Amino acid sequence: MPYVGKKPADIIATAIDTTTGTFSGALDVKGAAVFNEDSADVDFRVESNDSANMLFVNGGNNQVGIGVDAASTVFHVETSTDGTGVSGDDIYVAKFYNREATDSRSYGVDIHAGSNSTDQALRCKTHDGGTQLFLVKGDGSATVANGLTLTDGNLVVASGHGIDFSATGNSAGTMSSELLDHYEEGTFSPVFQTGGNSNGISHSISSGTYTRIGNRAILNGFAVMSAKDSASLTGGNVTIGGLPFTIANDNNAYSAGAISLRNVSFADFPILSTIINTTTLDLREITNAGAQTNLTDGNLSATSYVIFNIAYRV
Repeated sequence: MPYVGKKPADIIATAIDTTTGTFSGALDVKGAAVFNEDSADVDFRVESNDSANMLFVNGGNNQVGIGVDAASTVFHVETSTDGTGVSGDDIYVAKFYNREATDSRSYGVDIHAGSNSTDQALRCKTHDGGTQLFLVKGDGSATVANGLTLTDGNLVVASGHGIDFSATGNSAGTMSSELLDHYEEGTFSPVFQTGGNSNGISHSISSGTYTRIGNRAILNGFAVMSAKDSASLTGGNVTIGGLPFTIANDNNAYSAGAISLRNVSFADFPILSTIINTTTLDLREITNAGAQTNLTDGNLSATSYVIFNIAYRV
């Protein structure tokens, strides 16, 4: 008999079918209760008014299901609209509510899973599983909608995504974008050129740094020539090449920069400006009368020297 040794006060039921072991009415167990202590391959199922599988413990697969009899993981909750599972408007699959109102308490939800970048501690997807919305991995990295990642304390924005400042509203001018989709710092190698190349020109220094924010590149450059082989020069206008980004092909992309020259001849004062749709800067001279002409290879010496600062659109 399954209830040998139990007092009537311990197990109370309206009726017990001794053939099937089925209870009818209310069951009241006063004290501890253990089901399947012998670890048999049998299931435990609890029905509710609308669900045949309100709680299903699969004894063979070691899985627990709510609203589903064929759990796919250790714990599986599934909603339904056909009366076989958890259903209804605005019903969440799970709710964790800490009613402790005192500050500095440690109560909450604690999730332990994995220890590396492949272990998935927490993942949220769309209803059909086709799109990942949120993922936390065992190494602490987190991904939001496949475009935004938190890795090692850094916020990583995937290519093609950015930070949207739409909430700031329009500006006084005509706004074209409020998306910050690029930030970068790096180095480049500026060089003197004639005729669009550095043939016949050697450099002892070719050093530059840049910061790019959105579509704006801010450059500091330093180039020093160490030799000039006139026979090998292509000839033509003097330019500064080697910029890290192509200048935008737009009339609004013309920019002027600050420049310091040594061992370069020019009339009255030099000017430096962008050449759109290229990675070069134009180096010219302008007289006090306003006449503007290009510098040529004849204006360069074997030790010409340039320092410049410029910002331009990419």
